[in-house]
Amino acid sequence: HQVLRAAPRADFFPDRRRLDGFDVQLGFNDTILASLNKQLLTSADGASPATDTRSAAIDISTTLPLFRNFQFGTVDGSGNNTVRFTAGSSSSIQGSGTTYPNTGTGVVLTAGEEKTLAYIKLDINDRWNLESAQAAPSPAIVDASTRVNVDETVVTMVDTNKVNSLRDLRGKTADANYSSLQAFDATVTTTVARASQALTGVDNNNDWYDDAFDTRISTGRSLGIDQLEITNLVRQGAKFEDWAQLSNSGESTLTSVKAIQTGSVVNGTFTLEIKQRPNAGVNWSSGTMMNGTEIALDDVNFKVDSAGVVTERGQIWVTKKLEVTGDAGSVLTQVGGGGLEVHAYVNGNSDRGKVGTFIGTTSKNLITYKGDLNYDGRVSMKDLAFLNAGAKAWKNGNGGVYNAEVDANFDNAFNVADLAVLNADWGKTLHKTVTVGTVPDAAGASTTRSFTGNTGATAISWAELAGNGGYTWSNKSFEDQSKLEAASNFVATLGT
Repeated sequence: HQVLRAAPRADFFPDRRRLDGFDVQLGFNDTILASLNKQLLTSADGASPATDTRSAAIDISTTLPLFRNFQFGTVDGSGNNTVRFTAGSSSSIQGSGTTYPNTGTGVVLTAGEEKTLAYIKLDINDRWNLESAQAAPSPAIVDASTRVNVDETVVTMVDTNKVNSLRDLRGKTADANYSSLQAFDATVTTTVARASQALTGVDNNNDWYDDAFDTRISTGRSLGIDQLEITNLVRQGAKFEDWAQLSNSGESTLTSVKAIQTGSVVNGTFTLEIKQRPNAGVNWSSGTMMNGTEIALDDVNFKVDSAGVVTERGQIWVTKKLEVTGDAGSVLTQVGGGGLEVHAYVNGNSDRGKVGTFIGTTSKNLITYKGDLNYDGRVSMKDLAFLNAGAKAWKNGNGGVYNAEVDANFDNAFNVADLAVLNADWGKTLHKTVTVGTVPDAAGASTTRSFTGNTGATAISWAELAGNGGYTWSNKSFEDQSKLEAASNFVATLGT
């Protein structure tokens, strides 16, 4: 929308004045603005300017309902679009009948106080909007053909009822060198109210959407230890969930919308569920699962009412679920894992463009046993102790605290089914000692300590356990157990 506002200058308006009527011509820079709203450009019946369907693209303040007229054209030699329109009010006369059901309350102008007179619906040049909006300096919204009619823009002093045209206030008499259509000055100014045509939103950490799914995969441990530990290790079968919400922040409906999944994952699977709604405050649609790499979505709408107030901005809700499917000792490897792009047409543009992006995660995580509840790489009595601690804290579901990191089978409960998981993994370990050659530890020093997953084409090193992909972890339990098992006097868990 282009917004026309009156911003009175103190030297013009030392006293409060009522705007009886205005007459302006606006010329638009076609580098930025393609035209008046395309839907309203053509009058099929060849109607006169007063009833030209394009007039519906101009929403004049309801305080100025009288003598509205419109004239459309182009500036000689420039080809730029122009629109000239007039409106007035008569706040002292009560409206009646069908001709003047509303005579308007008028607009009172005071120096330094800005009043909105009209909204003009415009068709943004999408190529400029998407590719050049950040260019410096940006081209001007209006061009030199923008004019105010100083003879037909009239104000009345509120206290004395003295009437002045803008010509009077400018101190200009009839002069062949001073025409009625004059350049705008501080008396009338134009600004543009618009946002870049894109989708914006937040994720569950209230971060902006573009990195919504760029999240650290880890296991948070708090039960049974002195200090919170965020470990790189994840258990077989573990599930992670994240979400983000997008909103149409532009000024046109997005059509032919398509969601395209990006990124890759090894030893894990992603599920993306997408919901939509036409506006905040209404229910979300039932979720649509992405069964392939892309899916068609409904239009993401944008609507305004006759006063230019935005009434609807379409929204998209995306839920990402990651399940660890690899065996213990394998590496969960993501390259932009769970990423998503949203493509759409904007304002009927012939080219579909990318209007939203979820950047996925790029990282490595070591997968441990399902029964490794203390994340030290071995299933032993320690894990039974953590299972018991979890069951005690849970209080059999009666108002207790649920600690998912020690729920062996991830069923939101603690019972004999968890014992079966420990039994199946009992005595297993990821740790091993390298007898030939050495490997670097997290600090880069040589060590004979190694683990399953530490070698091979998809290996994760000690250093990567501590940090990779821009993320860091604390793996004290795993490192301590590695040192224990490397000692000659270590005694392993008895098998079942």
